[in-house]
Amino acid sequence: MLDQEFEHFDVRAITRHELARQVHYARNMLFAASAASLTILGAGAFFLSLLL
Repeated sequence: MLDQEFEHFDVRAITRHELARQVHYARNMLFAASAASLTILGAGAFFLSLLL
């Protein structure tokens, strides 16, 4: 009985760790996507200002 409880707690801890890792990954990807889109927007504005 104690073994099963320990096993269940271990699985829950791994799941919590995986969830935290996925949240960090999603936040990093969101930051990278917004940085890339701002870079593209800035490059477009720069080249547009060269043409005008």
